[in-house]
Amino acid sequence: MSKKKWLIEASTCFLVLGLAACSSGESEKKSDDKELNVDAKFDKEKTDKFYNTVTKKLGETANVDDLAITVDSPQVVPDDELSKNKNGQFIKMNITIENKGKKNHKISELLHFNIQKGDTQYFATVVSGATENHLNGNISPGEKQSGIATFDISKEGDFKFEFSGFSKDHGIWTFTQEDIQPAQ
Repeated sequence: MSKKKWLIEASTCFLVLGLAACSSGESEKKSDDKELNVDAKFDKEKTDKFYNTVTKKLGETANVDDLAITVDSPQVVPDDELSKNKNGQFIKMNITIENKGKKNHKISELLHFNIQKGDTQYFATVVSGATENHLNGNISPGEKQSGIATFDISKEGDFKFEFSGFSKDHGIWTFTQEDIQPAQ
């Protein structure tokens, strides 16, 4: 078999395997025909048993690992382009984190923050230029930083904002649609 023919057959094989792997994480249909992102579903009972979770109200401070985290009232993001979101409303969570430990911590809104409603998770959505002061970056020992994380969430229900720490510690702040402040 020539080297060129072997290379074409190997490339075709990898392409077929790659397409098969990509199709396994697509969407599924619920009985009411609404599409769900399979990755956004989780088992709350298993999650609660695995993690050390501290639950607070908005405005209260939770100690997660060696960080003191305060989450204040969410607010609708005032931007016409963002109002075309798929879940219902685009909000920002106002967060303050103080590093009370002895080592630096790198914070990423995409890795550490999410909002839960029932068995659905909404992950942070970064929109370049649409909002400022996103809470991403390094927090040194003794340093306190404030910033936001933005989310595309539904317009109704009870929500939980979650900070996933660097260990099995999690902080959760509960809020409802009534707690979400209008755009300014």
